[in-house]
Amino acid sequence: MNLSLWIVAGLLAVVYLLSGIAKLIVPKEKLAAFPGGGWVEDFSAGSVKAIGVLEVLAAVGLILPAALDIAPVLVPLAALGLVLIMVGAVITRLRRHEPKPMVADLAYLALAGFVAWGRFFGPESFTDPQDGILLFSGLLLIFAAFVFLWFVGTLHGVLRGAGNPR
Repeated sequence: MNLSLWIVAGLLAVVYLLSGIAKLIVPKEKLAAFPGGGWVEDFSAGSVKAIGVLEVLAAVGLILPAALDIAPVLVPLAALGLVLIMVGAVITRLRRHEPKPMVADLAYLALAGFVAWGRFFGPESFTDPQDGILLFSGLLLIFAAFVFLWFVGTLHGVLRGAGNPR
């Protein structure tokens, strides 16, 4: 199980490191031209770069803390961060009606979820099971709050735009 978690974390780290660096150095217009890259049209250039930074940090967080044995609890937190990023990606794909690229997003979501589960609660956990449950619950609550705020903001924009004669 430990070997499987390391392999999946390593593969995710490579994918997200390359993807994050691409989002940081490639202009938004060129990213939109890539297959499945149309999602960047829904975000500002700064938001795309912020996603790139989060992906690079998560890639580093999947490997270095455990490899150096310095705060290995950061590994499941990084994996959980990737789960949250990929939930956002799936929501974006659903809104844009892009089912084909969403398949890859769901695969990455599942792999990141596997690493998060394995390092939080699995037999090769980096956390005490009780602490893992508390940490996971707290992060889930924070995510729910962000989703709620996003929903309220979107709803407000829709309602505000409904009375607009444009």
